Amino acid sequence: MNAEERHWLADHTIAVLTAAMNDDRKRCALTLAKVDHRLGSLGVFGVCYAMAGVVLKGIGAERGEGFALKIDGWPDPEQAAQVHAGDVWAWRFITAYANRDKDMLQALFDALPEDVRFVQAVGALVSIAGRVTVEAIAASGPSAFRAD
Repeated sequence: MNAEERHWLADHTIAVLTAAMNDDRKRCALTLAKVDHRLGSLGVFGVCYAMAGVVLKGIGAERGEGFALKIDGWPDPEQAAQVHAGDVWAWRFITAYANRDKDMLQALFDALPEDVRFVQAVGALVSIAGRVTVEAIAASGPSAFRAD
């Protein structure tokens, strides 16, 4: 990926997060479709990677081995009976990101069928990132996302 493509991807990743923060699912889907059309799965993976980072920053978690995702007030997707498969995938992706498990990140991403990638899994990840961001800003203000 060249510098122009990285810049374009960064702009569109921010657009996806902004749409998710506003619960604008249509805009999320359209922007993700643009990323997929221009950069393919590498671009979509980049968006997912960034969204996982946003979630960790929003909940105040650090990356490191042995991380288990737990967000106060949210159900554990591995144990909740009514949790959507996309949410389970998203939480696993975030956990693999937090644990710096590149092989698991790639395996989770590669295991998704093309037609399901946006609707269930990537959509769930983006939605979680948007909700966590809104909650973090409401609780702590913009300082929740300042670089350490």
